[in-house]
Amino acid sequence: MLNLNPNNIIPFGVDPSRAELAIVSINERPTLFKIRNNQDGHREFLKRVVKMKEETGKTPVFAIEGNSPFVLGFTFQAYRLEFPTYEITPYHLHEVRNLLLGEDQNDYRDAKAAAMAITQLPQLLKPVKNDLLWFALKVLVSTRLRLVRDQTRDINLLHNHLSQIWGPVYKKFFPILNSPQALTFFSTFPTPVGVYGAEEEVLNLLQAQGLLYYRVKWGKKKVKEIKAEVKEMDWKRDEYLTELGLIVKSFATDALKRLRRIKEIEERLKEKAKGWKEGEISLLRTIPGFDWVLACSVVVLIGDLSRFERKADFIAYCGLVLCSKESGKKKGKKKRKRRNKLLSHLFYQAALASLRSSELSRKYYQKKLQEGKKGKQAIRALAKKLAEITYAVLKNKEPYDETRLLN
Repeated sequence: MLNLNPNNIIPFGVDPSRAELAIVSINERPTLFKIRNNQDGHREFLKRVVKMKEETGKTPVFAIEGNSPFVLGFTFQAYRLEFPTYEITPYHLHEVRNLLLGEDQNDYRDAKAAAMAITQLPQLLKPVKNDLLWFALKVLVSTRLRLVRDQTRDINLLHNHLSQIWGPVYKKFFPILNSPQALTFFSTFPTPVGVYGAEEEVLNLLQAQGLLYYRVKWGKKKVKEIKAEVKEMDWKRDEYLTELGLIVKSFATDALKRLRRIKEIEERLKEKAKGWKEGEISLLRTIPGFDWVLACSVVVLIGDLSRFERKADFIAYCGLVLCSKESGKKKGKKKRKRRNKLLSHLFYQAALASLRSSELSRKYYQKKLQEGKKGKQAIRALAKKLAEITYAVLKNKEPYDETRLLN
């Protein structure tokens, strides 16, 4: 519990979003500040807070909703100025708002409820981790996940465009499009024009992008396959396909640069996290679908697990439970708006990976399909199960026994 004298502090509540931060201070009367969620916006506001501290002699104290990556930069700046900074989970904020302000929800009321919790319900607040290494790791993880999201979007568009230009034959050349070899090839040869008669150039491209995978003998065989397929193609040049080829070239070039950047960030993450929470990362790697990068990312984004009193709070924070949706006589379910989207994405990735590597995960997936769920719903159910397992493994500090998955 916080040990702060209400007469010597200025409570600030922060409700974060991607574009701006809604901040309410309770000094003499509640005051709403809406600031840009970027470095300049953070600095300008915190300068005003420093001036307020000098004028009143009171210590600013911040209560921030959730542990969102959108507010990471602001949290770091407040930490550097040595302002006490605390976190209130979305679940607890909802309870505080309903108790003190009523059920109506908006940015102002959420931020005001967070500020009021500092003086009236301090037991609900948890100190934000003041660890510079953790801040650095969280920036790396957040940046990588955003790059992966953009990469997935562009690869899906590339599949669509290449199927129009090359037809299904392009998948015979490169079953995995998101690879340096495939992206280099299609950034150089977005259309079949120029491939026939350029065998040496194609071979050099394949070898330059991965000697461990494309050895000379294998590369020559791949070039012959490409040459044979191109020769049989009845490809006609027209204005539409030519322009589409330019788009493919641009997308493939950008995707290749982004793929290299993702690899660089992963190497940097491994270097920075060496020796950091190795026990927790090792425990998560016993769960099906978790490699080192994914396990480290989950540990970084979770932060302090003790801030979640119940497993249900953690699952809701990850956004893996649906909330009710009502419109007139219609009733249904929808995703929670207030969730950690990065953690939700990570568990979805883990679910997909576990389907490839774990027989029990596949059985669980089939079980959900037999219950009447659709494909994405079954994957979401598996992601929720993996999140529950993650909470139990980290809380009990015991490696996971996969035979419990179906229970």
